[in-house]
Amino acid sequence: MNSQYLRVPLSVEVRFDADGQMIPLSLNYCDCRFFIDKVISSRKYTPNIVPCRFPVEYTVMIEGYKKKIYFEKYSNKWFSIKEFHANLPET
Repeated sequence: MNSQYLRVPLSVEVRFDADGQMIPLSLNYCDCRFFIDKVISSRKYTPNIVPCRFPVEYTVMIEGYKKKIYFEKYSNKWFSIKEFHANLPET
């Protein structure tokens, strides 16, 4: 069984603090709104498993679960990465 990854677009509500830093507050996924309890960290990080250009990775707590969401300034879009398993023949 092989793991594959999919870039999942997100709609994210943000707030800007007095220093101009973007703070994600909630996200919408599959017509559900999830509130972000806490932003644990943010860093410039480019995951090599999905196509993207120099995003900022936010590690956040949502309903007790640690999640990673990304903001790509180049496209002005938010996304997450979803892993799924494909039953592909081994080569």
